Amino acid sequence: MGISLKTIIRITDKCNQDCRYCYVDRETRRTTTVKLGLDSLSRFYGEVLSGKHFDHVHIVWHGGEPTLVGYNYLDHAISLQSQYLQEGVVVENSIQTNATALDKSMVQIFKKHQVGVGVSLDAPPDVHNELRASWAGRPTLERVLSGVEMMRSEGLRFGAICVLHRLNYQRCDEIYDFFRSLKLSYQFNPFYKDEATPLLIAEELCITPEQYAEALIQTFNRYVKDKEHPIDVTDLKEIVLSMFVGCSRSCLFAGKCEEFIGILPTGEIYLC
Repeated sequence: MGISLKTIIRITDKCNQDCRYCYVDRETRRTTTVKLGLDSLSRFYGEVLSGKHFDHVHIVWHGGEPTLVGYNYLDHAISLQSQYLQEGVVVENSIQTNATALDKSMVQIFKKHQVGVGVSLDAPPDVHNELRASWAGRPTLERVLSGVEMMRSEGLRFGAICVLHRLNYQRCDEIYDFFRSLKLSYQFNPFYKDEATPLLIAEELCITPEQYAEALIQTFNRYVKDKEHPIDVTDLKEIVLSMFVGCSRSCLFAGKCEEFIGILPTGEIYLC
């Protein structure tokens, strides 16, 4: 395998949800008009798709809520890759979305460019509606599930990312059964405290590595009891890959932070 790079591109910090644990401040999420310039993307593509440094480049379009930039922008941003892609380089595109602002035009862009989709969907349902409300304070679960069904009807490939925190880390059987009922594979995003986490949110929601391990054990026990295994739990798969094959696509288990970078809407690059 050649040298890989995974890039989280935050094309905008604007969002249509008021998630309690978001790392972007509320005023920015509500009012920002800044989105990543296509000139910045062109310079980035020229460097990483040239074949001089990387054989495989995985780009994750992120936010905020990245679909708020509109389907024309996203179509242009991904189409631009073909101008710089050199022979022998593989580029893969994914997007992380809350799925509440999807329409048929956006879904067709995903389909056109074979974009893998990660849906931000917490569980159990009461936890999602409590922590991932709209700006008006309304529940969003039904809108997310409507977006999921729209993508499913178009045959898109997608999974879910579920934030794991104090309100749900001991409810992993319920989480598994919820995603199983949706026939939707998922992975956890453990909510740890860092320097950007407000103190009150940290005290309310952050978990420890030991609590994350507890949740994984509970999930593993529920998974092995399910003889049908209709869905994957990505965390479990990546742990096995890391232990027995020595590789993982997840930054949590890969042990190769240098292969992961981030780009801000301003064009600044940072170590993810």
